[in-house]
Amino acid sequence: MIPPETSALEPDLRAISDTFLVQLDRLTELEERKRGTPVDDPAFPQLARDVEDATRALLTRAAQQTRTAADVHDAAVSDGTTGTIEEIPADYSAARILALWRDTERALAQELPGSAAAVDLERRASAYRVAYQRAYDTSRGSSRP
Repeated sequence: MIPPETSALEPDLRAISDTFLVQLDRLTELEERKRGTPVDDPAFPQLARDVEDATRALLTRAAQQTRTAADVHDAAVSDGTTGTIEEIPADYSAARILALWRDTERALAQELPGSAAAVDLERRASAYRVAYQRAYDTSRGSSRP
């Protein structure tokens, strides 16, 4: 069980993991659509490019998750805590997540595109977008991946 004073990185790890699963579902959906499309269909080459793009995005997310996981692991070992990604609270209110997302987008606008800070802020903004959608859907009683 993760203690109440969770590391600031832990919600990021949860959001990155959740986003990874969403992207994996999207990749699966695209690949299945491509497999069912005749090779002479004009849409076939674009579907192949979409699969390639989705794969690259998934690999980028995996690398982000690896970096964050290493940081969370080091903090857990140092603090003598343990837990799983599933135990990391994912129940921030939609309003709280939206505020964090907006703050992140404002900070991103101040950074040099492509800089390490901008890449980190883009990762966080993407994670907040997914977390916000999940929180919004939950508050409305609907379910999305």
